[in-house]
Amino acid sequence: MADPFRLTVLAPTGTLLEAEGVTWVRARLSGSAPLSVYPGHAPLIGETEAAPLEYADRAGEHALELEGGILQVEEGGVTLFVGGPMRQISGETQISTTAQILEDDIEFDRLARQLLVALQAEPEGVMGEDDGI
Repeated sequence: MADPFRLTVLAPTGTLLEAEGVTWVRARLSGSAPLSVYPGHAPLIGETEAAPLEYADRAGEHALELEGGILQVEEGGVTLFVGGPMRQISGETQISTTAQILEDDIEFDRLARQLLVALQAEPEGVMGEDDGI
């Protein structure tokens, strides 16, 4: 049997998951039944549907809810390119949840508004005593 492989899930915001020692992955390709990938699987590129991604590694079995995307199987690993965040259904993998991302967005907006108010309150070209070089 071939060696375990790496599973990577990427989104426009960055890497959502990187798991080493993966022994199998199961994803749903568009318009078909789930596809199982084991070490030594032939290279493949396919479109996935929004569905759970299941996989097993040294820590056990895991399931993640993913948006649709592109699945690439190549020697040494499986990579999924998805359009957005994912949420954990089972297992111990630490990932960003939609709720965490929403909280981060709200906090960013709050800080941005605070900065704009502070910038508007200070007259142009005037620097405070501590702002000089």
